[in-house]
Amino acid sequence: SRTWGEWEKLIRTDPDAARALEFTAAQLRDARVSVEEADEEVMPDRVLAKAQADFVRWNLLEALEPGWSEVIQQMTRGPLGYGFSIHEEVMSQCAHRLLPGGTGYKLARLAERLPVTIEPNGWIEEGGELKTIRQQGEKNGKWQSIDLPASSVLLISWNRNGNNYLGFSAFRSVWYICKIREQLLKLAGISLMREGAGIPIATMDKDVSL
Repeated sequence: SRTWGEWEKLIRTDPDAARALEFTAAQLRDARVSVEEADEEVMPDRVLAKAQADFVRWNLLEALEPGWSEVIQQMTRGPLGYGFSIHEEVMSQCAHRLLPGGTGYKLARLAERLPVTIEPNGWIEEGGELKTIRQQGEKNGKWQSIDLPASSVLLISWNRNGNNYLGFSAFRSVWYICKIREQLLKLAGISLMREGAGIPIATMDKDVSL
């Protein structure tokens, strides 16, 4: 199925798909994050190398919104569950002791752009490379098409082939099985309810004339 709601329903209601996704996302969400200093060949100034690493660590683990663990979950659940995830990089000015002069810019937010908002033909290419991503969203109080520059977004596609930016859900191979199992469980529930309540039987007096 290519319907967005089908994948959303699958990963949130099918017990096996939900557990598999949570098992994978939890390990990345709870992993320890380390930021290493640049090699001496790249950055001979070791004091500066340490300052840069410390700033990046602060930016990712303390200053980033909605928070590193939440971003990691989104980046894991999106590609595996739906096939892809998109996060727009939002920069903002900040003050920090590690920056030259005490002021500079930080990565303030990795804003998730839900796959359902991307237009079917919203992958605009130029010269064979992705240039913009067109989505439906609210801007200045109006619902309209918005072009996201590819250079300012973080796109993760699962099982991507060529320029198939949508990717493929990791659960595509079991999608049909999950759908059938859903119907079978529904029928089993109805059958148990009917058996438990019994089958109503109507009788008619033989002396009653029609």
